[in-house]
Amino acid sequence: MKFHTTKEGIRLPEFETWEEVEAGIDSDDPYVIGASILNLADDHGDFERPMQLVRRFAEHPNAYVRTACAVAISMIVSLHRRIDMEFAARFLERSLADENEYVSSNAYNALSDLHAMVAGFPPPGYEHLLEYLREDDDDDSKEPARE
Repeated sequence: MKFHTTKEGIRLPEFETWEEVEAGIDSDDPYVIGASILNLADDHGDFERPMQLVRRFAEHPNAYVRTACAVAISMIVSLHRRIDMEFAARFLERSLADENEYVSSNAYNALSDLHAMVAGFPPPGYEHLLEYLREDDDDDSKEPARE
């Protein structure tokens, strides 16, 4: 597996085979784990494999991995047009309250995507998640669109 370094100094993997992607799941490096989750969510024909990984790593101690799970939820629903609604709602509820802004902002994006693409999301008992979207609509600090 090759790596490239971002301008922030983070070493990210460049997978060349699906075997490398799968092997990355068992890595000790959170950036390799996150990249593996994202690669599988973006280009895996099976709905369940990327969902298994999101379930497995949803509460990972590293914020990059938790962020990858939030992004993966959006990718999975975009690709497969379905999601485990109960799990996604619980995960987003936790992630929206995450102390790491990167995690919470990506969870917001996932919530917006799921609300737009999945009929009946959020499921009963999680309607309060829509308040996050309403708060954004009510934000007067936004600049008007420019023509």
